[in-house]
Amino acid sequence: MSTLTRNFRLPSGRRVVFTDTIGFLSDLPMQLFAAFQATLAHVKLADVIIHIRDLSNPDWSAQSEDVYKTLKAIGLSEKRISDIIVADNKVDVCDAPLVPTSNAIRISCKTSEGVQTLIQRIDELVLRASGCKRRKLELKFSSPAVAYLYK
Repeated sequence: MSTLTRNFRLPSGRRVVFTDTIGFLSDLPMQLFAAFQATLAHVKLADVIIHIRDLSNPDWSAQSEDVYKTLKAIGLSEKRISDIIVADNKVDVCDAPLVPTSNAIRISCKTSEGVQTLIQRIDELVLRASGCKRRKLELKFSSPAVAYLYK
């Protein structure tokens, strides 16, 4: 039960680390739950959580419910759970309806459909979690403010 970790630079320039935890299992025996829980330590520490659902699986809805039950079982707060980004994957091969969630994004990892939207949403939440705000400034190149920024 291992995880895969990758470095990534968001459009804002922030460097982040993506950690892909193992897939969720239904009806996990209690003797395995402790080991499974250890691999999910990354989830509890994450600034942003992304739940990628496989829409090509006929049981994707039940699997999604299992994910949320597991997240509650490891102690994730309702607030953290409500902030999860939901990415519905494999939209290129199925026409499953989008479950009405305020943050669901339809994607295809194969065709890249929706991936930029997902990355943008991640960037927004990382900035919010870090307390940073994005500002757009229009300054004349010869202004004292630009000179100050170059110092």
